[in-house]
Amino acid sequence: MVSLLLAGKSDPDKGNIEIGLNSSYLLESARNGDTELASTLIKANAKVDLVGKNGMTPLIMAVRCNKADVAKLLIDAGCDTTVKAMGKTAREFALKSSDSKMRALLGVDASTASDDTNKNLYLT
Repeated sequence: MVSLLLAGKSDPDKGNIEIGLNSSYLLESARNGDTELASTLIKANAKVDLVGKNGMTPLIMAVRCNKADVAKLLIDAGCDTTVKAMGKTAREFALKSSDSKMRALLGVDASTASDDTNKNLYLT
């Protein structure tokens, strides 16, 4: 379905009533870990740094949801890893991740994290 819509020149960055008008399908694919959809949208020139609700970019959403495969796709596509949402970059969010692949992808190792950096990285 997505391929048909994109072939018909649909805007890959538009939200809708179902996902929210301030969201995008790339942001949703990052949240859900849908690498196939994310890849299709990236190939259709979706904006990899489009900011959605709460200032989230697809990369930050992928990191917060522990979706390392989507995060890798976004980084490989050239997304900006320095964008902040809620005052934190994707790397800072990755400090809290238990996913070693995610932590490695964003250059976080066990010696990098401290008790102070790990506090309040996620919404409650």
